[in-house]
Amino acid sequence: MSRSLALVIIVILGIPAVASAQRAFQVVRVSTDDPAGYLVWAEESAPALLGNNEGSIGACVPTFGAEDQVDAYWFNNHPNLGSLLSLDLNAPVAQRETAKVAESRSVVSRDVFVALKDSAVNEGGSHWTQYVLFVETKEPSRYVDIIGRMERALHDNGFNDVSWMVDRVQTGDYSGLLHVALSAPTGQRLGAALDAVNNASWSPFAQGAFDDFRTIVRSMFLNCSMYVSN
Repeated sequence: MSRSLALVIIVILGIPAVASAQRAFQVVRVSTDDPAGYLVWAEESAPALLGNNEGSIGACVPTFGAEDQVDAYWFNNHPNLGSLLSLDLNAPVAQRETAKVAESRSVVSRDVFVALKDSAVNEGGSHWTQYVLFVETKEPSRYVDIIGRMERALHDNGFNDVSWMVDRVQTGDYSGLLHVALSAPTGQRLGAALDAVNNASWSPFAQGAFDDFRTIVRSMFLNCSMYVSN
């Protein structure tokens, strides 16, 4: 898998922090011959895997722009890196639950992301559609600032139900890339928001704010669900 493919997030040394304790994510790229069955497993096993820990568990399925050999993304949100890195991947509960899908799925990669611009965590049982960009830039703080302006412009112009998040990929082939995601309740609302981003006179993107300092490495659309949150 080349460096120019990837999905997700994290702060690395040398990048200024936006907050003292940023939300961190474990993201598992999954290959499976039975995506529907895998999602059933993910939903049923999420409460046991999260337990009483603070955080949330969900999954996303790509609809356009999928990475090679990746059929689903399983993610686990944590309040900070300390919480994420204290996770025991060999704990009995984790071993028991993952054994249930051992023959139907394989792990393509497992990585860590950290939020640079966070968004509200979705409640358990919620569903949304997401447009994801993997971006290379030497000015991450500037990029985050413009994304914040973009979100405010969307909210000021009738899109209060959409939100942007920006993360940095901490590990793996995408290390150092920004993971940027625009989320909306439905595909129709996401499409309408993107139409505005691309064309509206008030959009920083349409005004050329992103010109000359970023490279889009990959983009994709996903349908996502949150199974449990504490």
